[in-house]
Amino acid sequence: GERNYAWIGATGSAGQQAINATGANIVLTGGASGGWWDRENSADIGLGDSNTGGQQFVMANNVTINGGGNATTYGGAGFGTENGLQQSFDITGDLTMTGGAGGAGDFRSTPAYIGNQNGGQIDIGVDGKVSLNGGTGAYGGVLIGSLNNVSAPSVVRIGAVGDIEMTANAGGIWL
Repeated sequence: GERNYAWIGATGSAGQQAINATGANIVLTGGASGGWWDRENSADIGLGDSNTGGQQFVMANNVTINGGGNATTYGGAGFGTENGLQQSFDITGDLTMTGGAGGAGDFRSTPAYIGNQNGGQIDIGVDGKVSLNGGTGAYGGVLIGSLNNVSAPSVVRIGAVGDIEMTANAGGIWL
């Protein structure tokens, strides 16, 4: 199918979004099949299109983001803002991001992502380790930062108490 997505969002002109899952885990996984551009099967927590000045704050134990999908899928999973100014993450455990199996011709077809469309600041603090793993599909990468507009780059800061491990695989890692 298409448009089989799950979304937790904050809309409005400048709404703040706070996801407080302190002590709990957050797992986001993109759809296994179907979808196409703008009708994707995705799992997202973010600020909506109308939120032009909002901020996103996430507190959790472990955060796991899996792009999902197959060779013809559009989907992916992650945390994003359309036009937000700042994203902040306080993760007391591990952050694991694994891109999907997408081969649909766009580097955003099945990503695991943390980012925004038009630049902004992203702060990620992790008390455990960070594991970034590109997906098995050429278009199933890990994306952290500006997801669309390269003329409006993001400022990304990642701090980890444990190791930071990166494995590109076919999908690559885009920071």
